[in-house]
Amino acid sequence: MIPIILNNSVDKNIKDVIRDLLNVDSGANIIVETASDRSEQIIKDLFNLGVFSLISKPIRFDDVKELMKTLESEHKI
Repeated sequence: MIPIILNNSVDKNIKDVIRDLLNVDSGANIIVETASDRSEQIIKDLFNLGVFSLISKPIRFDDVKELMKTLESEHKI
């Protein structure tokens, strides 16, 4: 499985993009890049849709390394 990282400022509604991706590959590891001012409800909605993880801006290399370790251990990528 290849992780898919989405920027939450895409032209299409992020929830529609997630649904479309999961319709193509229900096992996709979707990671959404978010701003620090996200609401709790938006976070819940994203996880309910099937998002694997969120990564907050500014993105730090250590955060990406930790996320990849989690993906490797949970999904054997």
